[in-house]
Amino acid sequence: MNTTACARTTTGLPISVSLRLAAPPEGSRVCVQLPAGVKVRYIPIVVAVHGDSVLVQVAGIEVERCMSRSTTDHFIYNGGDAAADPPRPPSLCLLPPRSLTGGEESAGRRYLYSDATGLLRRGEGEFVVAELNMKDLSDGAELVLLRLHSAGRGEWSVKRPPISRYDYGKGGKLPSSWRNDTVIPFGDRLCWVDLSRGLLFSDVIHDSPGLRYVPLPVDPCFGRCRSLYRNVCATAAASGAIKFVNVFPHRCCGRGSALTMPTPSTPGR
Repeated sequence: MNTTACARTTTGLPISVSLRLAAPPEGSRVCVQLPAGVKVRYIPIVVAVHGDSVLVQVAGIEVERCMSRSTTDHFIYNGGDAAADPPRPPSLCLLPPRSLTGGEESAGRRYLYSDATGLLRRGEGEFVVAELNMKDLSDGAELVLLRLHSAGRGEWSVKRPPISRYDYGKGGKLPSSWRNDTVIPFGDRLCWVDLSRGLLFSDVIHDSPGLRYVPLPVDPCFGRCRSLYRNVCATAAASGAIKFVNVFPHRCCGRGSALTMPTPSTPGR
């Protein structure tokens, strides 16, 4: 099966992206190819994934054979559907340059943080790319958005969404700090995860998206190895299910291992 799709960089260089698929538990790979002799400062990375679409970042592409001049490009690769009628081939779309000056965290930065950026696909050829930047929830958040329409058109914008808290009826304040561990597509929303604190849901498809904070249970043993003992994932997104897993070591601070977390019926709304 042909998985290769081609496009051009912002400077007109041809570029191709393809998939090398492997059955689980082996990992599949995304392959990026530029013309011979073209250098890049950094290894291309997968920033975000949703369904059969992948957001790829190619940073530091050499311009006019001078490494002091380089560009950073972002592409959305779609795997296509060979079984469709008619078959839909793979595609590769160059995103508009990320050039923003309106945000404190994003001013002058051309690249995206993979642990803070999510991709949401809607229908055929419509996408939302969203990066959440903040250090303290009480100081508010910066949401950098790109809404790409089916014609391949869109522009970046900066939002300052309000943050509310889903408190299970117990009340409480927003945490004093925040660290993005991962971003999860969830229905028509994106969910930013801080494994030690909680979840932030946002309806990024709306013109005025907000953020809804859902706290995670406190684990006294949760420390530096964040990703080893906790995880959050979306399963059966159509029915609104998000799974939270907390794994306890055999000896955990001499305390019990029972945690409970009520599940809000409509998180993020």
